[in-house]
Amino acid sequence: MRTRTFTFTLVAALVALLTFSGSGFAKGPGGGGDGVGDGEIPDYGDLIKLYRDVNGVPWPSEAVIVEDPETGLNVAGGLCWQPIAFNVSDELDTLCPTSCVNEGPFPFDLDFVVVNVNQYNCAVATGCSACTQEVDFERINSARSPASVYDSQLADVIVNLATADCRTLDPAGRMVASRVDDGVVTSSAIDSPLQNLAIYRQLMLTGELGVPLPQGAGVLDTAARGLGTGSGKTGDVNVDLVAYLNQI
Repeated sequence: MRTRTFTFTLVAALVALLTFSGSGFAKGPGGGGDGVGDGEIPDYGDLIKLYRDVNGVPWPSEAVIVEDPETGLNVAGGLCWQPIAFNVSDELDTLCPTSCVNEGPFPFDLDFVVVNVNQYNCAVATGCSACTQEVDFERINSARSPASVYDSQLADVIVNLATADCRTLDPAGRMVASRVDDGVVTSSAIDSPLQNLAIYRQLMLTGELGVPLPQGAGVLDTAARGLGTGSGKTGDVNVDLVAYLNQI
């Protein structure tokens, strides 16, 4: 559990650098992206793993000149976000044919390949949609809960911490509220997934909880631990998930 928490902490350290905005997986100057309106959060089905730079920002394809299919004129194209493909292998060849992938070269280390996209409208190339990898939110799907749900959960956390005689961290990095009554110490860890997502949300939006954090606990580390505790036990918390979660 401790190793897993440290992994979440490392991922969340990139959060402040994930400055890209927009909807869907790709945008380009030719056809205007994937049809999602400005400022509209895409459906989870559109949230797929992207080729990113060392700061977690999607790395676009090269600028190119393409033909407008309606007018036949040459127009500016390219600059599309590039989905990460399933590695092509004997087992997956029928799912992701070699004609659907681009093996580079790429400016950043890449142990995989990217899915070809239409450089005019930045949509996944025809017949290649099965090659993309959707980000699996698992239990973090609860991020779609209304703000009122988060406010209620956060209020419980704040009361619990504010009334504690001592605030510490357990071995997994979760916050613990301890109280002393007649010489007897009772402790309770904040282990509710939804409460921990509320902690993550509040820290990322405001940088504070409203009560002091345990001694030595930084804002980003505490946010990362909240995200780790709020996630499923078998899922993968990666840069793509963090980026999309922050958009949502």
